[in-house]
Amino acid sequence: MSYVSQADADALALAKAQANATVQLKCVTCTPSQLVVVDVATSDTHDFSTYFAFGFLPGAAGRQFRLVDEDVGINYATGLVTVDGTLDIGYALETGLEGTFDPGTFVFTNTSPVTIPVSLEVACPTSSGPQWPDTGHLY
Repeated sequence: MSYVSQADADALALAKAQANATVQLKCVTCTPSQLVVVDVATSDTHDFSTYFAFGFLPGAAGRQFRLVDEDVGINYATGLVTVDGTLDIGYALETGLEGTFDPGTFVFTNTSPVTIPVSLEVACPTSSGPQWPDTGHLY
């Protein structure tokens, strides 16, 4: 349970929206990137906390990110990079048949009967929506 006031929550939401809008208005050179790919075996886990550390991705404010299954396209987590370069989770799949992602510990758990290739990707904003890296996804 969170004890953030509505005013603070509104201010945070506004700051995120402004950062995203500002990035889209600037003519910046941007390359979509795949930060890491990890093959997570059945019933195994992987700790992604390094990538969610404060200021991990400086200079990427407002860009979208996703933690995605490379084989079938399931998003385990999505969000925006904050002004200070921190990956801020807006959505996390905390229960699922294939795998789960805990937004508190940043740990992915494979609950499927097969190894899952999990990719952490950062998109570039475009007028037609986010441009994700071309990683040869099967989906």
